[in-house]
Amino acid sequence: MTTPVSSASSASVAAIGGRKAPPRRRAGRPRKAGTRHACGQLVQTVDAAILPQALERRADLLGAAGALSTDQLLDQRAGQPLGQLLLRGRLTRRQHDAGQAVGGLWRAWLSLAEAPKPHAYVPESGTGVGRPDVDPDRWNRTDERLAHARALIRASGPHGLLALTLVEGLCADEIMPRRFEANWAGDWPQGWAALTGALDVLADHYRIPRD
Repeated sequence: MTTPVSSASSASVAAIGGRKAPPRRRAGRPRKAGTRHACGQLVQTVDAAILPQALERRADLLGAAGALSTDQLLDQRAGQPLGQLLLRGRLTRRQHDAGQAVGGLWRAWLSLAEAPKPHAYVPESGTGVGRPDVDPDRWNRTDERLAHARALIRASGPHGLLALTLVEGLCADEIMPRRFEANWAGDWPQGWAALTGALDVLADHYRIPRD
């Protein structure tokens, strides 16, 4: 027959050397307080001061402080160099889409080659070492596609090397050249012609419909 244990007996068992046993802690980090979604995730709160600052920065990047609505400034394209040039009217939608396409291909090649980026040395297409876990056929297809795109860019006009540098920086690394920034005091006809000419050739290559 089992003898019931009284609460006093339980307390005496928990007591060690006259001291009360420490409370048992739950494993893991303590649960954060706050309002939660039905799935259990916390509802993220946004600092009210962040949004105006971000919008002001985007307006500066677009060279249109006070001239654009909040909806226009919140356009996702305003957060990327190619999108900024499109919203500023320096690129057509067709040129923008061609830049997005070649940028995605270039970044895929960099990922497969495990090349450091951005602006670290990247071997010329065809001399990079593919990752050992990548299917060789996939690597060869990506390498050949990028090599062909690079050749098209180089042959797109009299400033093919400049065009290649601009396309890599804008489309692959997503970094705006200083002379293309909205607040640049002068103009750069040679650079704009090299970039737009290369993107027009790529748009034809990718069969992007004309605007």
